[in-house]
Amino acid sequence: MSKETGIPADKLCSTLDKLSICFGALAGNKAEYFFLDNPVWTKPLIKIGDGRFFCAIPQVFFSFIFPIFDKLLSDSPQAKSAYQKRRADFLEKEIRAIFSKSFPHCEIFAGYKWKDGDNEYENDLLVKVDSHLILVEAKSGAISWQALRGAPDRMKRHVDELLYAPSNQSYRLSNRIYESKANAQEQFNLLPNFPFNLDEIKTVLRLSVTLEDFAFIQTNLHLIKETGWIPEDHPNLHLIKETGWIPEDHPLAPCMHLADLEVIFDMLESTPQKIHYLKRRSELEANMNYMGDELDLLGFYLKTGFNIGVSEFNKDHFMLTGMSKKVDEYYTALDNGIQRKRPQQKMTNWWRDICMKLEVRGFHQWSDIANILLGFSFSEQLKAEASFKRIKKHVLKFWQQDGHLCSIIITPSKYKFDAMALYAFRDRDKERRKERMENIAAQAFAISHVKRCLILGVNIDKDQYPYSIIAVYFND
Repeated sequence: MSKETGIPADKLCSTLDKLSICFGALAGNKAEYFFLDNPVWTKPLIKIGDGRFFCAIPQVFFSFIFPIFDKLLSDSPQAKSAYQKRRADFLEKEIRAIFSKSFPHCEIFAGYKWKDGDNEYENDLLVKVDSHLILVEAKSGAISWQALRGAPDRMKRHVDELLYAPSNQSYRLSNRIYESKANAQEQFNLLPNFPFNLDEIKTVLRLSVTLEDFAFIQTNLHLIKETGWIPEDHPNLHLIKETGWIPEDHPLAPCMHLADLEVIFDMLESTPQKIHYLKRRSELEANMNYMGDELDLLGFYLKTGFNIGVSEFNKDHFMLTGMSKKVDEYYTALDNGIQRKRPQQKMTNWWRDICMKLEVRGFHQWSDIANILLGFSFSEQLKAEASFKRIKKHVLKFWQQDGHLCSIIITPSKYKFDAMALYAFRDRDKERRKERMENIAAQAFAISHVKRCLILGVNIDKDQYPYSIIAVYFND
């Protein structure tokens, strides 16, 4: 090993000594404690003697690499400080690389600094994708054994440092962005030298990313609310309501482990799906009662698109454990050199092609339209397409009659405000498109909770797949 690594044999032996246990050394330990605190986790080697060591399970090094490093460096403050800095730099660099790869045309800015009175704050990463701005906060702090075993004081400290603090940081900046948008004349004073055009930003999403896995607590943040450790409302919430901003309902942003973030962006095939996943994750965290890890949520998204109707708001309990099976099997097969078809979100081909077309065209706010489309379940997509086929046949036959049936409207559940209409017209009648689309929108707005209506028009005389015209109407 010394020859292979170039490390002097005496130094190598010294290090391996710190990672090893002699035969009989654990004879006095209570075996029932090993489930929560196993000495083998941080010392995976058996010291045989005469410079010889044996390792029964090499995977232990990778499973417990962070506590192993912490223990190795515990006697050297200088080394520990360098290690902590390296962790922070690594996490920020990896997050940026993942977003750059996953959103090829996005704009990224790291380390934006701004002030609120005498306090200066710094955001780790800003990612602008079309009209969506993603505020990312990175936390490379270590998670102690005591917290993972349930020690309340240590757990509370980690919740504050790794979950609440970064979320509050992004929440604070999110509120300032909405405030700046509402006060155009004060934009520069509120957010000086902001790297993006605020007028182009319509939706702010927030995300916290950790280097270490905090059991599954980071995925089930709603459980933390029951502890009383997280304030129910942000201190500036009354100001938000007065100015009419659109903040998150709760200061806690979705929190993901670095590896899970990479898997999610690798698994979801398109930019619209990635944005929709992040947006809906935030909403589910605030509204839904569930149990499962991040990859269970990913499996649930592939199956449902997170479109579960009023169940999201009825306090129904969702046990999602095991929903990651297809994702797990896919990556296990890849690890063993077996090529498998990547699991895909359940979506009709037409719906998928519309989303792809929007992304290719890339006009301003295309991502908002894609989010509306992805807000309808697979069953709603099937029903809409079947009904629209009948509408097209009707228009082909009766288009000259006044008041002929030319559209269908898909209305959202009472907790959502986006409606969608599919509209068919003939080329000889296209001059009346605007008038008819406005009438369709007016019908949608007759439903009190509908605030926005996406209308997708198809010229049935021309081959303009997947759509001919698209528009969004607002009920104001």
